[in-house]
Amino acid sequence: MLYLMAGNIGTGKTTTSKTLFGPNTFYVSEDSLCLLLNMNHYGKELWDLEHWSMYNKCKLDITRNALQLGYNIIVDGAHINKQSRKPILYIAKQHNTKVEVFWHKDPNGLQHRLQDNRGEPDDLWKEVWTRFEKQQEDPSLDEGISIIHIKETI
Repeated sequence: MLYLMAGNIGTGKTTTSKTLFGPNTFYVSEDSLCLLLNMNHYGKELWDLEHWSMYNKCKLDITRNALQLGYNIIVDGAHINKQSRKPILYIAKQHNTKVEVFWHKDPNGLQHRLQDNRGEPDDLWKEVWTRFEKQQEDPSLDEGISIIHIKETI
């Protein structure tokens, strides 16, 4: 099983991930990869295209390897539109793995992120929230998703 978290920042994706984690399950996110690859440093300069591409490639490789070895995997990230979900869903299809998407739509997500701003300025998070909001596309079963769970609040 592949559990795909999707939604804007601060909407509870990692919180949902924690409820799904258990035996025979791995967890991966760009946030955790950023911290791992940058010695627990988390900063705006680490989210340019070059860095993000590295995190994304690692995320896809970990997902592919986990499914090849027969593990379930939770893939936590914005996955805000069809294009951003496509590579993960392709890997799931290659491994004949069902996908449950948890679509997080908490309208208070920005406020949640500002309360836990990870040491970054509020303006940065407001910019990210707005950018993601403009790119957002609801997931649909025709993407190759088995089940879509709508999470309105944390």
